[in-house]
Amino acid sequence: MTNPPDAGTNAGDAVTGRRLPLAVATAWVLVQGTVNSLSVANDLVRRGVRVDPAAPWIWELSSAASLLVCFWVLLIGDPALRARVHSAWARLGVYAAASAVFCIAHVAMMVALRHLAYRLAGWNYDFGPWADALVYEYRKDALTYALMLAIAAGWRALRTRREVAVPAAPTAPVEAPMEADPAPPAAAVPTFLARTAQGDLLVRGDEIDWVEAQGNYVALHVQGEVRLIRHTLAEMEQRLRGHGFIRTHRRALVNRERMRAILPPERGELGVRLSSGQVAPLSESRRAEVMRLVLGTPA
Repeated sequence: MTNPPDAGTNAGDAVTGRRLPLAVATAWVLVQGTVNSLSVANDLVRRGVRVDPAAPWIWELSSAASLLVCFWVLLIGDPALRARVHSAWARLGVYAAASAVFCIAHVAMMVALRHLAYRLAGWNYDFGPWADALVYEYRKDALTYALMLAIAAGWRALRTRREVAVPAAPTAPVEAPMEADPAPPAAAVPTFLARTAQGDLLVRGDEIDWVEAQGNYVALHVQGEVRLIRHTLAEMEQRLRGHGFIRTHRRALVNRERMRAILPPERGELGVRLSSGQVAPLSESRRAEVMRLVLGTPA
């Protein structure tokens, strides 16, 4: 089994992974909210509009707080989306649709906070026509949403460089092709060492759902978690040969025991659904061979 982490380690890892981008976003929106509050207050004075000095701060800081909540949700949802949707174009479509949801959620929370602040001050707040306001806000929120995605992507790239695993020492000689070699004993299953911010994590080959190529690294998908190690997919295929792993794509190696369904192209993208709910890519050229290996039919 994988080295059992301390209670809450996986959750703690995820929270740690979001802490820095959230801190950057917090600093950014607070600075922006402060600058906007001062600018709006100064503009109102120059135009001769009389409002309570606290009003511009309520307007801008309510928007900033709502943006932070939306950004937190984005940080939680983005890894789940990337794990389930492998097509870049499909993800782009989801991101585009989510931008409208992002705007609506931001505006709804912002207005709710303003109503609350005004009520506490004994004032009355009127947001105005929602349709016009949403169109106006979306023009601004679309840019903010894109910037937040860029922050999340930048932090994900930084973590990829930091949480680089060192390859484990070979535990067994290279196996012969699995068609000609009997299943090895459980003790011979290779184990890999993934270096994380919480320490070195042992990952047994039979715990891996699937392996995804990422340049000179591979991502080990294990029970919904992703661990990077410095291997090529060809090296992983060699080490896992004879342990039930099947090459389904030029960038994917799948544990046969985790396979639950072959998804046809009509469902959006040819792929293999795993017991974890993830979908690993499956190329059309390998489809027949994968089916043959899974069903155990002769060549």
